[in-house]
Amino acid sequence: MIINATWRNDWTRICNLNAAGMQSTCPLWASYAATAYQHQANVRVMYSDASSCDQLPTYNGAPLPEYFMLVGG
Repeated sequence: MIINATWRNDWTRICNLNAAGMQSTCPLWASYAATAYQHQANVRVMYSDASSCDQLPTYNGAPLPEYFMLVGG
């Protein structure tokens, strides 16, 4: 799943159902993203493979995040 978030202003992968351990995590993160969009809430995403958001590759080239968390509602 990829999202176009305001913190990045570009498309970024947040999960992949085919990745190990993502079969239950990806649907959960997708629901967080949908809830955040619907309620104009914030999320917190942590990528350990980049020093800043603008250093991440785009679309499916982005690494999987360490976490994707809904922080407001």
